[in-house]
Amino acid sequence: SLQLTQYFLLPTALSSGPLLEFLFVLAGSKDGSITEVNVSPCPTQPCLLQKGTSYSVNVTFSSKIDSQGSKAKVYGEILHVDVPFPIPEPDGCKSGIQCPIEKGHSYSYLNKLPVKSEYPSIKLIVQWELIDDQGQMIFCWKIPVQITS
Repeated sequence: SLQLTQYFLLPTALSSGPLLEFLFVLAGSKDGSITEVNVSPCPTQPCLLQKGTSYSVNVTFSSKIDSQGSKAKVYGEILHVDVPFPIPEPDGCKSGIQCPIEKGHSYSYLNKLPVKSEYPSIKLIVQWELIDDQGQMIFCWKIPVQITS
C-alpha cells in the first residue's frame, strides 16, 4: 500500500454543477504531477457510484519524464486489499494523451469508470494509476466512493 503524501482541495465548482469539489489524495506520483482531478457526475463525497452507470474521469497532469506510451491501472481498495477495477481503455495514448509523452509538458487524461451492476454495494477507495514505459507511476490518486444500487 502506498504512502499518502499530500492532500489537495480542488477549487469549488458551482453548487449546481455535476463536478465534485472533493478531497483527493496524491498517492506517490513519481514521474509526474497532478494539477486537477475531476470525476463526474459526483456532487458529494464519498462519490456515490450507481450500478450500471459510467463516470467520466479527467486528470490534468504534467510529466517529469519522456515515455513512448502509458497504461492505466485502477484498483478498488477494500479492507487494505487492492482488487483490480477493469476500465474499457487502459491505453493512456487512446485516452486524450498526445503520445509520446514529453518531459515538462502538460496533458489531459480522459477516461470512463464503468460501475457494473454485479458489483457489491460497499464503500471503498478507488485508486487510479498511470504507468510509464519503465513501469513507474506518472500519476496516482485515490478517492473514496460508495457503490449504490
